[in-house]
Amino acid sequence: MDNNQLNNDQVQQPEVPVQPIGPEPVQPVQPKTNGFKKVLMIIGGVIVAVIVIFVIIFTFVSGTSNKLICKSDKGNITIMYNDDTITGYTAKNMEYDLDGQKEIANNIGIEKYIDQFDEWFETNIGGTCTIKNK
Repeated sequence: MDNNQLNNDQVQQPEVPVQPIGPEPVQPVQPKTNGFKKVLMIIGGVIVAVIVIFVIIFTFVSGTSNKLICKSDKGNITIMYNDDTITGYTAKNMEYDLDGQKEIANNIGIEKYIDQFDEWFETNIGGTCTIKNK
């Protein structure tokens, strides 16, 4: 054997990077953060806040007002008022023009309005009214 001849074990092969066979692996697609969900959450929060504010205002108005509670077989109405004017109402099976009735109450005075409404309700609807003071 000649010194110039090298054994296969002694020959160093250059390192060749191994290329995978087939397509290159693809990174999994990450779901995008959905801005639409964020917008819906904000809108939902605003709606809930408005409802809560409405309930607080209604509770405050009804809790700090005098009430004329009128009941009958045809329908019920509760008129909330203070010393100056009508502050609100609730009605079941009845219609009530709050703005028009407020104007009448402001013109004739709230006590006179309450007395006249009580008489009208008993005469025309056939029910009874009671006053509940704050």
